[in-house]
Amino acid sequence: MLNPLKRRVLIFVIILLLVGAIGTQAKEVTLEVLLRYTEFAEGQREVFATIKEKLGIKSEVSINPAGVEGHILVLTKIATNEMPDILNFTSGALLMGLGPERNFVDITDQPFMANLLPEFKNAVTVNGKVYGIPAGCVRYGGIAYNKNIYKELGLEIPKTWAELMDNCEKIKAAGYIPFYGGYATAWSNQILMLADYYNVNAVDPEFANKFTTNQAHYADSPALLRGWEKLAEIHSRGFLNKDAATATADDIFRMYGEGKVAHFAALSFVFSIIRAAHPEAVDFFGMFPVPSDDPNINGITIWVSDAWVVTNAAKDKLESAMKWMEFMTTQEAIDLIASKVSDFPGSIPIKGVTIPPNVKLAIEDELQDYDTCPALEFLSVLKGVNFPNYCQEVGLGMKTPLEAAKDYDKELALLAKQKGLKGW
Repeated sequence: MLNPLKRRVLIFVIILLLVGAIGTQAKEVTLEVLLRYTEFAEGQREVFATIKEKLGIKSEVSINPAGVEGHILVLTKIATNEMPDILNFTSGALLMGLGPERNFVDITDQPFMANLLPEFKNAVTVNGKVYGIPAGCVRYGGIAYNKNIYKELGLEIPKTWAELMDNCEKIKAAGYIPFYGGYATAWSNQILMLADYYNVNAVDPEFANKFTTNQAHYADSPALLRGWEKLAEIHSRGFLNKDAATATADDIFRMYGEGKVAHFAALSFVFSIIRAAHPEAVDFFGMFPVPSDDPNINGITIWVSDAWVVTNAAKDKLESAMKWMEFMTTQEAIDLIASKVSDFPGSIPIKGVTIPPNVKLAIEDELQDYDTCPALEFLSVLKGVNFPNYCQEVGLGMKTPLEAAKDYDKELALLAKQKGLKGW
């Protein structure tokens, strides 16, 4: 039997152990994370598990729908003060439309920010303050084509829009669908218009600044309006699938994967989706830029990586949130993501971070020799929520390009005034 002194010592030791155990448990912090479901989602879950194991930070994940639905959900969460601690969202104009200075944490001076490439930083910066880190990789925007159909008909990759239309005439005569549109999916129906921006920038490298400061608009800028004219021409010349109004992006991927479609407007990430369902289609995967009217202008538009941002909801957990963000910029995080994907749509905008050798860049050989330019939405804060609707109306012949441009300019004018932009 223990004497009183030993008993007191034993009780004291037990209390210390219990306090230590409680303290250890208390170190685990939970961060609410709203995740966009992209091709990287499963790999990102691997990263979350590693962050919990190594840093003691649990990621409580919920999924944000794609497209307009997801955008509206985030706006609703902001309005009702129900934001997660960490938000995964597209960078550029739509992110800027969420009011970063009011709703997100400035991470400009965090040490890990020194490794981010300028083209990404520009897409998450407001008034000199940086709010995000990459949540993926660069994507290329252009026109996917079927190499087998091109080979069968003896076609060359077009250097001008007129050459592409000539190719479509021959493709249609051969019984294939020249262009497949999925206008029931908002994000996919705007890709051709957005991917044409390289051609706009090539004519006027200062266009994005003029556009943002009320010196240039859709209706009075021939180079910008040309994108909608191209969309309209595909429809007016009978090159579009008959069910384009009700077809979805999934229908595009299926029809292309089955070899029935010659072209569709694409972002490079879609090849991973198509490969998963139609591995045999890899042999005819191809992509080229949206052609301009000048054979000497030939480059491709890029989509800057999605972003991770810390919201003001995490104000009591900032130390943990910053550790979480820092880990996301490491090679280890990219390796974990790569363990769950077969390819990457493009490069990672972080210095010193490389794509693992077991994962190849999607259609890398098709795109590596082209000059690039970010899409307009990564160079300007102006993008209206109804832009996909105008693309749908033009692409289905419901409005002329000029009618859509005038209507969209009105929406942008209201948006610019709400944002208090100079010149408006």
